[in-house]
Amino acid sequence: MIKYIKQRLNIQIFILTAFLLIGIAVVTYGFIAVTTPKSYLNELDLSLDRSVQSLVGHLEQAELSEIEKLLQFFSEEHGIIIQLYDKDENRIDYGSKLYFAADPSYNAYTRQDRTSITKDYIFVPKNSEDAYTIRVLGSQQRVNLFSQALRNILPWLIALIALITIIASWLYSRYITRPVIRLSRMSKELAGLNFEVYVQNKREDEIGILSDNLNKLSERLSIALGELQAANTSLKKDVEREQELEKQQLSFFSAVSHELKTPITVLKGQLQGMLYGVGGYKDRDKYLRRTLEIVSNMEEMVVEILSVSHIRSTGFSINIEPINPQMMMRTVLHEYEELAVQKNISIDLNLQNTPEIHADTGLLGKAVSNIMSNAFRYSPENSEVRVKLFPAHEEVILQIENTGVSIPEEEIPRLFQAFTRGEESRNRETGGSGLGLYLVKMILDLHQYAFRMSNTSVGICFEVHCR
Repeated sequence: MIKYIKQRLNIQIFILTAFLLIGIAVVTYGFIAVTTPKSYLNELDLSLDRSVQSLVGHLEQAELSEIEKLLQFFSEEHGIIIQLYDKDENRIDYGSKLYFAADPSYNAYTRQDRTSITKDYIFVPKNSEDAYTIRVLGSQQRVNLFSQALRNILPWLIALIALITIIASWLYSRYITRPVIRLSRMSKELAGLNFEVYVQNKREDEIGILSDNLNKLSERLSIALGELQAANTSLKKDVEREQELEKQQLSFFSAVSHELKTPITVLKGQLQGMLYGVGGYKDRDKYLRRTLEIVSNMEEMVVEILSVSHIRSTGFSINIEPINPQMMMRTVLHEYEELAVQKNISIDLNLQNTPEIHADTGLLGKAVSNIMSNAFRYSPENSEVRVKLFPAHEEVILQIENTGVSIPEEEIPRLFQAFTRGEESRNRETGGSGLGLYLVKMILDLHQYAFRMSNTSVGICFEVHCR
């Protein structure tokens, strides 16, 4: 029970307020019970003294025969005992006619419960030379009745105080602790990293200020948490990207090792055969030409590997500048004119007037050269390569289509992976490093150019959207 009370602020406030109100009520009742009778008695004494002083003034103007009626009237009006003494201090007995007649057996000094004052007043009646004394004995009965009335209403007063205490304590504890409880719940939510909570506040005191501060804290923590989560998500993506790049790097170097191992083995075998003059290897000119072809292919592969490594290196950035796409296409086509003549491949060239595009001249030229190389290399003899350049909306579209061949649709995505060649060229008869389209994809992705490779009715078309 004590532990439960310690955990509930509203109950603690209720109990403390109740004890405080009860204490105030007890002290107030005790103060009234003790001080009010005395204060009331003093007030009665003062009032009686003023009245007696007035009576003395009337007695001095009255005849001796009129004094009895005045004293009797005053005694009945004020409910007091009046004793009359002559100049020799002998008490004058008026008999039963006096309402509060002086009783020889009545001792005002031994009945303090009935008497509040005993005071003598001296006066000289009219037409008399002798001085008389009246002794006034005031009754305390009214004060005793007041005290008894206080004692009689005590049970009802206790019940009323208890009721008022319970209601007042409940209202006070609710008023004080309700916003504190809301703030406590809000702080608990904040501790649980829930920053969407908000406390309705209409107060302007310290609790209202605290509520506003907690609302601002919740809002700022929510913003900070959102930024932290965004940063964490970005960091997670960066880590995943780095892991993926590392994985690709390992896969790439593994593929490089595999791709270089085969031609090196072939070279080693051919050179040993020529050195020892084994079988057909005695024809050195024939195998020297083959060896030169292998070395040329390896050189091309090394160049591609260096290009890929350069692009993937840390701190690499592309140099964007305006480019005339028509001039770039003519420059690239000039490199493959001899190959086209050797294979008797015709070129259908359609270069329309287009606006300038923005790209890295060297990288984009390398990508277009690789696409063009595949078009001429994998096209059969006596076929056609179609090159088209035209504007479309805010883009410049480049299409390179080689005829007479096709690729299974499921293999097209694989061609953009490192060291992947078309099914018909796995024997490397057509040459190629297997990195051409892989490098093309890297370069176009760096430029954020959309591209696609698809089969057409007459061959294969590679399309690039430049900006």
